[in-house]
Amino acid sequence: GPSQATLYYSVHQTPMGSTDHWVEVDISNLTTGAYVEGNVFVRNDNATQTFYRADFNVADGGEVEFYKVVNGTHTSTGSLVTGLGFVGTTKTLRLEVVGNTLMAYLDGVEVLSWTDTVSPITTGNYVGIGQYRTTSPTAYLDNFSAGDWSSAPTLVEINPVGSSSASTSDTAQLTVPHAITDYIIEYRTTSGPGAWLLFSDGI
Repeated sequence: GPSQATLYYSVHQTPMGSTDHWVEVDISNLTTGAYVEGNVFVRNDNATQTFYRADFNVADGGEVEFYKVVNGTHTSTGSLVTGLGFVGTTKTLRLEVVGNTLMAYLDGVEVLSWTDTVSPITTGNYVGIGQYRTTSPTAYLDNFSAGDWSSAPTLVEINPVGSSSASTSDTAQLTVPHAITDYIIEYRTTSGPGAWLLFSDGI
């Protein structure tokens, strides 16, 4: 069920298998008249309290903002988007980190991305959720989920079109993993020239 928190702290966190991963949570009970936010964080090093976080808060009509936290000091990256709405709704906030790039999604739509080009955080495998408030009420956080990015796709090599070993219906597939849906690239030869096909397999 929903978790309630006071002030800023981690509500829940869990270790992942790699430093490229994603975290997601439903955030509700954000109201006007108080500064309230729910957030998700990635690549946390518990020993040093160093991580990236994404906030969804009530500022500017509903805002998503990235923070970089180094040794417990929280600093805005300056990357934010506003006017996303919040009153009377439940929003699903998702944060992905791949390499040095962060991507934030609200209700399945990418709303913000940022690449850390100055001393990026490269270690830490914990993800989690938290919240901050200056006064009542608190944000509700529910339906926490997290996962690792799949390993890099494997190179698939097939016979060139027109080679003596290509049959009239050869196919080869390579899956490009994505946190929301997998994209499948398929090279197919039929009785005519080969063709590349791209389609999704997921949500």
